[in-house]
Amino acid sequence: MLHCKLLVWWILTTLCDAQFNKYITHFEPLTYNSEEIHSHHLRHERSINSNPCVNIKFHAHGRHFHLRLRRDVSIFAPDLQVDSPTGILNQFNTSHIYEGTLWGEENTKAFGSIRNGIFDGNIHTEKGTYYVERTNKYFSDERAQRFHSLIYHERDIKDHHSGFGGCGITDDVLKWMHNISNSAVEEDSTTSNLKLNKPKNKDIKLTHYFEDYRDINARIRREVPTQRVCSLYIQTDTLLWDHIHNQEKDPTKTREEITSLIAQHVKAVNHIYQKENFTKYQGIKFVVQRITINDSSACDTEEKIKTNHFCSRNIDVSNFLNLNSQMNHDAFCLAYIFTYRDFSEGTLGLAWVASPQGASGGVCEKYKLYSENVNGRPVQIKRSLNTGIITFVNYNTRVPLKVSQLTLAHEIGHNFGSPHDFPDECRPGGSKGNYIMFASATSGDRPNNIRFSHCSIGNMSAVLEALFANEKRLCFQEDKGAFCGNKIVEVNEQCDCGYNEEECNDKCCYPRQSVLLPNDKKQCTRRPGTKCSALCPPSVHKPNYTTVCNEKTRVCLAGECVGSICLQHAKEECFLSKSGGTPEKLCELSCQNKGDPTTCIPQMDSSNNAIKLSSGAPCDDFRGYCDVFQKCRAVHADGPLARLKNLLFNPNTLMTVEEWITVSLNSRPSTSKLNYSNFSGALVGRFIIRCFFIIVMGAFIKCCAVHTPSSNPKQPPARRISDTLRQPAQSLRRKFPRQHRTVPQLNQAPPTYPETLGLSQAPNPRRPGPSQGGLAHGYGESSGHYNRPKKGQAKLTAHDSYAAAYPGGNRLEMRKHKV
Repeated sequence: MLHCKLLVWWILTTLCDAQFNKYITHFEPLTYNSEEIHSHHLRHERSINSNPCVNIKFHAHGRHFHLRLRRDVSIFAPDLQVDSPTGILNQFNTSHIYEGTLWGEENTKAFGSIRNGIFDGNIHTEKGTYYVERTNKYFSDERAQRFHSLIYHERDIKDHHSGFGGCGITDDVLKWMHNISNSAVEEDSTTSNLKLNKPKNKDIKLTHYFEDYRDINARIRREVPTQRVCSLYIQTDTLLWDHIHNQEKDPTKTREEITSLIAQHVKAVNHIYQKENFTKYQGIKFVVQRITINDSSACDTEEKIKTNHFCSRNIDVSNFLNLNSQMNHDAFCLAYIFTYRDFSEGTLGLAWVASPQGASGGVCEKYKLYSENVNGRPVQIKRSLNTGIITFVNYNTRVPLKVSQLTLAHEIGHNFGSPHDFPDECRPGGSKGNYIMFASATSGDRPNNIRFSHCSIGNMSAVLEALFANEKRLCFQEDKGAFCGNKIVEVNEQCDCGYNEEECNDKCCYPRQSVLLPNDKKQCTRRPGTKCSALCPPSVHKPNYTTVCNEKTRVCLAGECVGSICLQHAKEECFLSKSGGTPEKLCELSCQNKGDPTTCIPQMDSSNNAIKLSSGAPCDDFRGYCDVFQKCRAVHADGPLARLKNLLFNPNTLMTVEEWITVSLNSRPSTSKLNYSNFSGALVGRFIIRCFFIIVMGAFIKCCAVHTPSSNPKQPPARRISDTLRQPAQSLRRKFPRQHRTVPQLNQAPPTYPETLGLSQAPNPRRPGPSQGGLAHGYGESSGHYNRPKKGQAKLTAHDSYAAAYPGGNRLEMRKHKV
């Protein structure tokens, strides 16, 4: 008998040491009593107790695990709606979703699901994260019968392939993406005319991507908003259903496994985002509000296959996202599709990037019209750009939980406004690894792999600031779910000092987990014999006009920094006019006697220095604003080109030159038969001036043309300035070869689906499928595409991989795994 046990153990150990796929290099089997756990789950499901514990004990990786789990209701919204192709599933059960800790261990967290007595999920400890998965996800042979689940450590997730996943784009794809993200069309409510919502600034700006995150802190509003919940709409397609149903063999179990998969990924994303400090916006949370599970009945007839483009198995990744974006998702913060499609070049995810201003896309984006060129015809297509997709398969291998969870966190990072990490200080690599927004997918076993870099935090904070400042549509909701341990006193709570004794600093309150908590006492209640109050007394404002704020330009009124400093002296604020001095003088805070503009004088501080208005404050009676140098700038100040134009073509300047030429001509003695006195001096002067400017501008354009580089391979290379200085005549004689070939339109849209656009007579209609020649949306180098150079292709340098990566604000962002 002993020999048999040793033989079985040797077989299992040999099996575990083998690498069963290209990601997980080592795992250990789990064989605890699942029937007992299942009975506890059913009993607790029927229990009148609000949240009883389920205990799971097992031994693996040289240590003992004791999970204490409770039902998790924080992932799904109270009004969760679950759909199927046949309609709404009214009685959908989510009681199999759990969360908890390791008993007796601090700083631990566990979450996942319990189905048929088998736990499947994450276990976070101080020595790393363990992942527990059901055996039938990876094995279909006799191993699935010998042990029901397996456990592996995050350090056992490896990628043995080499190379660097770069980020690049071709010129025509870049042009098309920029046009789409900046081509939103808005319909005027009073007329039926459609107006193109062009960006205010025609130049492509990159400032918000590489802005120092510390500068953003200065723009955060004083009031911290309470809306922190981003609602999610998650769909799963038929390919994911077919894959999971092949493992579960039962429709009910398949739906439970799909909801478990969704819950684990959203919980993992919350675990990452709620720990981050996006300046003043902490505690960002994601809640699933709607789920659509497309089972095999969605594509079981020829008619459904023709009308439902998601039924096609050969859709490239960008067209797959495009299908999701063509639906109206206004009711949700973000809308994602989970699939089991093996996209080309190791693609794991794709999403639109948010921008704090200008281009459309990202979190909370509305469903609206976008203008584009389809098959040579200008059309307007409605899209929701608050979308993304992820897949769970890569090169015909299911990706581990860690990789897919980080992929979802990465793509949502794009939706919140973060591009790939840049510059090099935000992608350090090395022993600590790269951050979440690194261009290539990571195995997740390094400390930085589950964190955002300060570059990403700065970019995402800028988008959040734009949302909460009402510069963009805000769709966040308040967290209505009460939870003991979040340090917020909610319904049915007497107090809330934290999750455990370590977090709780209140001697009068029991935390969520306490070894001192009696059996008859509930969590988040006051300790017996204490004389404490959970309510703070109302705050009393300081007297008005006594507290100076906002760089000594304001005083507090009723607890808010809204009053002018002039109120301290019983005066009112006024503006100095241009006749009163220089632009610097106009940005000095001035006060006057009430109703008497003649008494307007600058206000001095205690050091007898003039008090300056803050940047952005109005000046010159609202005809200008103060810049960062405390100079008053006119609201419609001319730029350098306009000033040059005014200098050269100003009527006074032209009149001065004309008078000089006229005087010079009339004062010179006539030495030819032609008498200049017979002509009007003014007419001759104007003619000479115009000829002079035409010659100068022609020579200037000609010289600039030969020195301007071109992306056209048929054009000759640009000349150097030194060549022109040595041989000026050759530059003026240089001619460009005539082009006979037709240049393709750079703003030509990729193939779409005429049926979805309402174009019944569209030329060359295409079904979703692989590319049929030419540039197809989703293939080739692209902004945000997670690419790796093919075999024989030169590797990209750090500079090349990020050059022109995000020129327009919003881009399709694709995550690819390293191959």
